[in-house]
Amino acid sequence: MQHLKKSLTAIMIVTPLLLIGCNGDELPPLPTGEQVVTGELFPAELSLSRRGSHILKQNDLEVYFVESTIVNLRSFELKTVILKGVLERNTDPKDLPVLVVTEVESDEAESKTWSYPQLGLSFIAPPSWEAHTTEDGVQFTVEGSDKPVLTLFSEGEDLQSSTGFPVLISGERAVRRIDEDTGAESITIEQAGRFVTLLFSANSHPSSIRLKQEWLSLLRSIELSSSGTLPPITSGTGATLPCGGTAGILCPDRFFCNVTNIEENIGVCVKVR
Repeated sequence: MQHLKKSLTAIMIVTPLLLIGCNGDELPPLPTGEQVVTGELFPAELSLSRRGSHILKQNDLEVYFVESTIVNLRSFELKTVILKGVLERNTDPKDLPVLVVTEVESDEAESKTWSYPQLGLSFIAPPSWEAHTTEDGVQFTVEGSDKPVLTLFSEGEDLQSSTGFPVLISGERAVRRIDEDTGAESITIEQAGRFVTLLFSANSHPSSIRLKQEWLSLLRSIELSSSGTLPPITSGTGATLPCGGTAGILCPDRFFCNVTNIEENIGVCVKVR
């Protein structure tokens, strides 16, 4: 990526107003050729009618939707990144254009991988999250809070009788719960007969919205030591069966909902091993 660093002089500071036609109907042509753009990368809302799995922001302004078939953009969520790619129109040309990314560069110091073999999992967390090992497990704290924002512990629990929303985390069965009174969330993962719970609570923190985004990104980064990849169930037409969402669509027997959008509880049905 050395040549990408040399391209920093070409980094664009995008002015969203330039993307809007003067008369509201005609759109100016997009910049052609390879573009190098910097900003913060965020996951975009799930949409069947719009391109872009992520969105790039500059000074809190949304400038481009972002997608890639080459780079795993999830590992760069909530980071300041340098993106290299080409611009294309969105499904609706009036929407923000899509930057189709071929290369990404980020400061690796912006995140840290934590590995806990005794719990059978690892994940990526921001450097501002400080870990403290306790007798019962692990606690993560952040500046400005006198209570942990994340607690990890192992427990004995029967997921079959647990209340909550069934999900898959890194290919393993799990249950997600949300306390409506406190806003606290928990994910309990079943792995080789062992149950590991991640408890997140940050509603009282001044930066609770940011912490919630970091929590969702952490969940997507989880890797389990004995996990496997399971194929999604498909309909007779070959399309994957959706599940979850506001309607709470359930999967058939012996299938779990592999949630791809944790914030909205939307996913596809995957067969349980």
